[in-house]
Amino acid sequence: MTKAEALIPKDFWKTHEIKEGTAASVLADMAAQDLILFPEEAMPDLELSEEEAALAEEIRVCTDPEQLVKWMRKTMTGLLRARLLRRALAYEKDVLPLLQRRALTTRLVSMEDCASMFAMVSKKNPCPWIMENYENITSEFLKSQFCLVLGMRGTPKYIPFLLKELERFEHLKAEEQYLEQGPLLGLSALSGWPDERDDWEPQDAPTFFDMPFSVDLPEELTEEEFREQTKEGSELYEKVKAQAKEYLDERMKEIITWYEEGEPLERIAVEVGLPEEVVFNMVHLKRDDS
Repeated sequence: MTKAEALIPKDFWKTHEIKEGTAASVLADMAAQDLILFPEEAMPDLELSEEEAALAEEIRVCTDPEQLVKWMRKTMTGLLRARLLRRALAYEKDVLPLLQRRALTTRLVSMEDCASMFAMVSKKNPCPWIMENYENITSEFLKSQFCLVLGMRGTPKYIPFLLKELERFEHLKAEEQYLEQGPLLGLSALSGWPDERDDWEPQDAPTFFDMPFSVDLPEELTEEEFREQTKEGSELYEKVKAQAKEYLDERMKEIITWYEEGEPLERIAVEVGLPEEVVFNMVHLKRDDS
C-alpha cells in the first residue's frame, strides 16, 4: 500500500461509486485524452456556422486578454471554446488573474467550464490558488470541478481535503447533481500516486485511463437499448480520439522540423498558438524521448 492509498479509508471504494457521464467525468476524460484544446481542423465532419467562423477569426487575431476572458461568458460549441482556450493560453500571464477573479463569483455555466478547463491545461499549477481561494468561490459546481483539478494536478497532500469535500457534497441539497463526483474522481487520481514521487510535473500528471467507471442505466431502458442509443455517439468519440492523436503526432513532427531547421521559438509559438515556454518544453520532452 502506498502512502497515498493509506490516506483513504479502508473499503472506501466499495461504498463510493464513480459514475460515467457526469460533468466531472467528462472533464476528466477530456483532460486525459487531450481533448480540451482539440483542434477543430482535425474534425472535418463538424463545421462552424457563419457566425461562429466570424467569431473564430476575431479570436485568432485577438491580443486583448480582457476580451478573451469576456468571450468565456459566451455560450459556444466545444470547437470554438477550444480555439478560445488555446488563444488565452498564449497570454496566460495576463489572462490567469482576470479569469481567477471572475471564477470567484461566476454562476455562468460557460465561464465555469472555461475556468475549470483552463485550470487543467494552464502552465502554472492552479492548486495553490484553488486552495487559497476555495472558500470564496460561490459556485458549488465550480468547487466540485476544482476538486477534480486538485486530484489531477495536485499531490496526495490534498486527499484529506477532498475527503471532507466529498462528504459535504454528499449531504448538500442543490439543483446540480453528482457534485460529489469532482472530489471522488480527484481521490481516484491521487490514490495511485507512487511513494517515490514527491511533487507534480506536467508530463507526469495522473491519467484516468484505468478508472473504474460505471454507468447508471435509466430504469426504462435495458442495457441493450442503452448501448444501441449510445452506439453512434461512441463511434464518433472514438473517431475523434483517433483523429486527435493523428493530428497531434503530425503537428509535433512539424514543430520538431521547424525547430531543427533553426526557426525561432517565437515564430513557431505564433504558428501553433501556444506560449514560447510550452513549445520549448514540448520540443525538449519529445527529443528526450527519442
